[in-house]
Amino acid sequence: MLLVLSANRLIGRHYRTPSPGQWKWRGSLDGGPNYVLNVPADVPARAFRSITVYEVENRSIIMNHTKQADRSSRMDLTTNTDGSVTIYIGPDKPDGDKATNWIQTIAGEACFAYFRFCSPKQAFMDKTWMLPDIEKAK
Repeated sequence: MLLVLSANRLIGRHYRTPSPGQWKWRGSLDGGPNYVLNVPADVPARAFRSITVYEVENRSIIMNHTKQADRSSRMDLTTNTDGSVTIYIGPDKPDGDKATNWIQTIAGEACFAYFRFCSPKQAFMDKTWMLPDIEKAK
């Protein structure tokens, strides 16, 4: 499940049936596999956007070895040539520059993610813009 927040106010839950542009995962993510989230360049947020991974068991930020549970547009992330950003979520650190976009999970521990839009634009509010699916890494 991905909860979407604006200024820490819940404004959407994305756990719908699988279809393009909608979140596929109906519950928690398994901490064992690796996942990717391709965040488009045109995220409708005036201030910043971020994704944070939480432990299901105690609903707190994930306690991993990197001591980093989030990635944000306020960080120096590796950007793709089209301006999008690929976020890597999983136990295995990606190679090279991809590691700056990695949130480490712990195998055997369920987790979930929040994606935050700080000061969202109209395209988010009227749902004409949708965040792509989190996918299992290939």
